[in-house]
Amino acid sequence: MTEAATFFARNLDLLKQRHPEAASVLTAHPSAPPLGRVEQTNDGRPNLVLTAPDGSQRLLHQPDPGQEASSYLTHVPEDTHGTVVLFGLGLGHVALAVLANRPTLQQMLVVERNIDLFRRAMELVDLSPFLEDPRLTLLLAPTPSVIQQVIETMGVTLQLEDIHILRHLPSFALDPGYAALHDEIFIQLNAYNVAGSSAMRQARRFLTGRLNNIAALPHCLPIDALRGRLQGRPAVLIANGPSLDDNLELLARHRARAVYFAVDSAVPTLLRHGIVPDYIGALDANPVIYEKLAPVAAELDRCSLITACQVTPEVVNFLPVRETFLMFGPDAIDGHFAPLAGAAPWPENTPTVAHLNLLAALAAGADPIIFVGQDFAYTDPAKTHSSATRLTCNDLVDELFGNRDDFVTIPGVNGTKVQTDRGLLNAKDTLEEFLRRRPHRYINATSRGARIAGTEERPLAEVFASLPGQPPPAAHPSAKDRKRAAESETARGRRLRRVLRAEFDRLGKESERLAATLHEVRARCRRVAGWLRRSSAPNQESRKRIDKELGAIDRLVQQVNRHHQFWLLLQGLTLKGLKYCNRIRHQLRQAERQGAPWERKARLHLAWFQVATSAQLKAINAFHNLIKGHAHFLAKEERLLASHPDLEKLFSFYVQHDKIRLAHRLLPLLPASASERGDICLARGVIAGIFRQETEQRAWMQKAQAHDPGIVAAVTDAYQRIGDWFLAAARECPALKIDHSAALRLLGDGLVFGDNHKGCAAELLAHAQADAAGLPPTLQDDRLRARASIITAWGELLERHPHLADRMAATERGRLLLARGRLLLLAGQAEEALPWLQQARSLLPESGRAALALAQALIHTGRHTEGIAMLDTAVALDRSCGYYWETLGDALLAAGLAEDAAAAYERGFLALPHHAEFLRKMGDCYQMAGQPAAAAEAYRHFEARRGGQATLNACAG
Repeated sequence: MTEAATFFARNLDLLKQRHPEAASVLTAHPSAPPLGRVEQTNDGRPNLVLTAPDGSQRLLHQPDPGQEASSYLTHVPEDTHGTVVLFGLGLGHVALAVLANRPTLQQMLVVERNIDLFRRAMELVDLSPFLEDPRLTLLLAPTPSVIQQVIETMGVTLQLEDIHILRHLPSFALDPGYAALHDEIFIQLNAYNVAGSSAMRQARRFLTGRLNNIAALPHCLPIDALRGRLQGRPAVLIANGPSLDDNLELLARHRARAVYFAVDSAVPTLLRHGIVPDYIGALDANPVIYEKLAPVAAELDRCSLITACQVTPEVVNFLPVRETFLMFGPDAIDGHFAPLAGAAPWPENTPTVAHLNLLAALAAGADPIIFVGQDFAYTDPAKTHSSATRLTCNDLVDELFGNRDDFVTIPGVNGTKVQTDRGLLNAKDTLEEFLRRRPHRYINATSRGARIAGTEERPLAEVFASLPGQPPPAAHPSAKDRKRAAESETARGRRLRRVLRAEFDRLGKESERLAATLHEVRARCRRVAGWLRRSSAPNQESRKRIDKELGAIDRLVQQVNRHHQFWLLLQGLTLKGLKYCNRIRHQLRQAERQGAPWERKARLHLAWFQVATSAQLKAINAFHNLIKGHAHFLAKEERLLASHPDLEKLFSFYVQHDKIRLAHRLLPLLPASASERGDICLARGVIAGIFRQETEQRAWMQKAQAHDPGIVAAVTDAYQRIGDWFLAAARECPALKIDHSAALRLLGDGLVFGDNHKGCAAELLAHAQADAAGLPPTLQDDRLRARASIITAWGELLERHPHLADRMAATERGRLLLARGRLLLLAGQAEEALPWLQQARSLLPESGRAALALAQALIHTGRHTEGIAMLDTAVALDRSCGYYWETLGDALLAAGLAEDAAAAYERGFLALPHHAEFLRKMGDCYQMAGQPAAAAEAYRHFEARRGGQATLNACAG
């Protein structure tokens, strides 16, 4: 038997045992002549010479495969605990090196497209160390469904640990199909990793938010309650692409013809144009997202909210909307509590607010469904959203436009082409799949943007013209809907409070029982640790005792883990512990395979129990405190809602627990005498602050202190809390790709609504230092425009907060003022620029650039004498400012004032004698003024500097 046959037979046996799917693919593939020409390298490893698509001959590996493998190893940290993904196995040299040299690596995924090349590797190399390694997952010529299944099985480690992607570049060069395969798998891997890191980092916030929203169910409706409500009525789904601005006039004019569903970020733009949507969708779990709607919150009492349990609680608890509809998603917590609310969990995630609104419109029976502002593309290079959007991502667009490789060109509406990125393209694909599975009449009336498969493309004016003048009335509700409608909100709320309290109590008792078992596990672990610590070399009897105790601990742990449904509710909180447990489990498996000493394995078993127990106890304690708090709230609310409720006490209770929407409902019911109570005035001040009503907030806070001098500390605390909120929101902006200018405005609002909050002030001062230093020293027009949003934000802040401005270093403040004035000059607003530049000049007395900018403003506003004097000052401070004499001379020459222009050029030449162009332009001016001798002299000096006679000859002629 040849060596090739021996290798192949041994490798194939292992492949069938360990990787049966890959073995099936290989054996089903028709046999072909051996691929490539074999070359032996100096170290005895085989290499292959293969024919590339261009016909050239190429080596599959470098002449020294060992060196090649070492170079790939540099991209995988020695102490990595994550996953390596290798695209292109080649002959296996790289994969073998990674598995041999990275013992802490938990998973390896190898993707090989070429079956013939894989067969060649099986023939030429002993792949047994590769195929036997339990960390290996092998994908051979994979289909999309197989890729998805395999990645799902690897999901936990992909979520919790780093992913290192290696591309065997010769494989990519020999087979262009690798590029598309790489992109497809990378998107899935990245989604897992981002979701895992986000869940691990924000697990406590996500759980807190979900439980908070679930506890609000007595005052909300499940999204199921929308069913049939809009049967046969047209619905306009308003997204917030830049093209929304094109259709605002039509949306306002035809408001009565359809039901409007708007994404949260579009609402300020709509309200600015007098358009009040019927339904507002909101989805994001980050608290900063409340700021999309905060400044218009008080105007939303005619709207209903459509949201999901995952949304940040500020949206559910603060917005004073008419009704709130909650969607339950596929998350374990949603699935657990949905039946209690009489709802069915939605079986799939809704990735965007647009999807959420679409789902609601379909459930309500709307027909047709019309998309507006759903661009899915960068239809305006200057902005990502409509004009009045509060939180924008324009900085991200600038970054993308700076790297055109990130763009994808796709078909747009009306036969156009538009540019998008992979994230937006993925969202579009998801929506199209959503539409494909739910046949309906969909109309894309977005004026610009991407084509959406499954929709008709029609201009919005034409769509509105085709709709009936008065929309048809809603269909008669079903018997089930009539029963639900007959149930009063009070009765429904009382029932849900009772059901939720009972479930919270049950979960609380279950968590207490599990915690008691885990404390027993912890005590037993301490006992085993003591035995191991006291005996460096345990005898046979000690080993039996320790093994017995470890077995007892294992049984207790299994008993705890059998509460599967309970742990599903806490899975986010236990992710970090699971990460370290998986690392220990990996070490334990290696120790068992390698026949490690008993002590090593015993200590690893113990460490696994200790880490797991600690993580579970921490999660249980957090969960128990949350549900206990909600149960307490529901119980007290029930008592306060007794037959004759004390409205003032109930109002204060709601504000104290941040249930602003509920408190706001009670305001018209409070007696007039309530306005004389300090605590009620304080609560009204808190509501005004949350609704971003500056004047009202200040007035109520002052009134609170006037009625109750002892409430000063509570007022201070209320200001501090809202300032803390703004500070935290601003700090989240970079991670969410929200513009730096939006973060600055949030901090500025923190000063307003947080009564000059010290944290916000300190953060702004730090930003001022960094932003001023980041301004271009020569203030070029293009670089100024690139930072226009930040400069404008600073202009607003300095104008609105003089106390903050006084605390800034003079140089920083001066540079920011100068940049703001220069921007106004560039926009042709010289009169508006003048006060900014005068302040900048006073703060930067040694800056020629500040003096020059002021000179320009003075000249543009007709104050020529002052402007010329300031220009002289600028040149005296910085001779390079003399270039402006040329600009001024050009303007005078264009106005036919040749002698004045010549004087300007002459002064410019005195400032910048190396700039010969001044001389030529002086000659032109003298020619126009009828002074040929003076012109000839100017041209002579110009040519002398250039070393030519052409201009002199032309003049003589």
